[in-house]
Amino acid sequence: MKLTIGMTFTGNEQCFTGRVEVLEIDELNNRLRVGLTVKHETFFSNWNEDWNLEHTIFGFENGSYFVKEFTDYPGYVKN
Repeated sequence: MKLTIGMTFTGNEQCFTGRVEVLEIDELNNRLRVGLTVKHETFFSNWNEDWNLEHTIFGFENGSYFVKEFTDYPGYVKN
């Protein structure tokens, strides 16, 4: 699985089920910077985190994560 900046994905019920957007890929340090968005009943929560790049790729390989286009979520808002 090749991750690209700007791609969006989500996870199955055992993983993060909101919108994940790849913001930065740092292969040298095995780091993935992601923007996360969760939809609540009346609002959205946005934040960013550093994830382990290899673990995220493995999540795609084992079916925990899958690519998804989000039409009902706003794009990640960088603060």
